[in-house]
Amino acid sequence: VDNYGRSLLACDDYSGAEEIFKIACELDSLDVFASQGLIDTYREQNKNEEINLFIESIDDEELYNKFKDYMTLPPDFSLEGGEYEDGITIRLSSDNTGDIYYTMDGSEPTVESANYEKPIVLSEEGEYSISAIFINSYGMLSEPVTEKYIISYSIPDDPVIEPEEGGYLYPAYITASVSDDSVIHYTTDGTDPNEDSAVYDMKLPMKIGDNIYKFRAISDRGVSGNVISRHYSLGIFNAVCTETDAVNYVTASLVATGALQDIYGTIPGVSGHYSYSCTTAAKE
Repeated sequence: VDNYGRSLLACDDYSGAEEIFKIACELDSLDVFASQGLIDTYREQNKNEEINLFIESIDDEELYNKFKDYMTLPPDFSLEGGEYEDGITIRLSSDNTGDIYYTMDGSEPTVESANYEKPIVLSEEGEYSISAIFINSYGMLSEPVTEKYIISYSIPDDPVIEPEEGGYLYPAYITASVSDDSVIHYTTDGTDPNEDSAVYDMKLPMKIGDNIYKFRAISDRGVSGNVISRHYSLGIFNAVCTETDAVNYVTASLVATGALQDIYGTIPGVSGHYSYSCTTAAKE
């Protein structure tokens, strides 16, 4: 029967050869020659899917392992397509011997495409379309498989700022906190904070007069959150300590320690003098 099937195959009578080898396999599911003949018949017709189905139907492990490398199943993706809030690493794999080729520009992959050798890292925000094929050791190609990914980093939470904005007669510290691992940046000149702005790492003494503090959380991925603005007005002119009193207290202390010669800011051994003004107040 096997020889007859081979004769039909040699004469390009694929349908006849296919029928003969199928009958032989049904009569003896362990017939190696009939199985090989059926696979060869399918190969001549480029019926890769029929080869896959036939080999998958083999119950005998030894026979299955003998022919499994003829299979052309598409590569497996380690991650399903979808939307992710962080960078991801994608691994392509196959249980069979062969190579994997892939594209990332939406085009259909061929053996001229990039050969998969290491995991694909998607670290930047955006949309990605990865298509891959498997080619077995016999040069037979699988159908392409495509997965689409969207990388969209989460926006940091808004910083919580205390105290509430408004007018103050006594100085207070300004604190900022955020619930995630992002870094808080701030400005006091009215501009919106960015990665180059000062980093909030300790409580801030409130400045005298009208001031606008702006805060923004920025993640380690460089994603910026919302700008949180607070307007504070600190007027201590009628409080227990005026601006003039504050300067006098500081300069008197410096004179007492020898850092200044007098309260006018004269420094020992240096011509000229320092002048002092009170811009920030803290309640101690």
